[in-house]
Amino acid sequence: MAAAVILPPDLFLAGINDSKKLSKVRREELFKQIVTNEEIHYSVGLIEHEEIDRINIYQATVQAMLLAVAGLEEQPDYLLVDGLKLTHPKIPAEKIIRGDQRSQSIAAASIIAKVTRD
Repeated sequence: MAAAVILPPDLFLAGINDSKKLSKVRREELFKQIVTNEEIHYSVGLIEHEEIDRINIYQATVQAMLLAVAGLEEQPDYLLVDGLKLTHPKIPAEKIIRGDQRSQSIAAASIIAKVTRD
């Protein structure tokens, strides 16, 4: 499971952080704020467990991320990726270590992926 999020440049979501550092209640509150805000574009990519077994977890993660990006209503100019080198055929990407602690869009994607998965 992976998610992609495009936040408006002037939007700040208080309390957004690495989904693993948030309580379940707070994660779900932020999830609702994110998915109900019409200014925020998001998408989820899901790879089934049979495919994970076939291609391995790393390749499945890459595929889920590419699916999430492909599902966005509008394509971003640049991708910020949490801890993983992602090669997109058309969009430049940057790997950010601990990205969900350093980027609101990565943290928002982390929350969407975790709540959707759970």
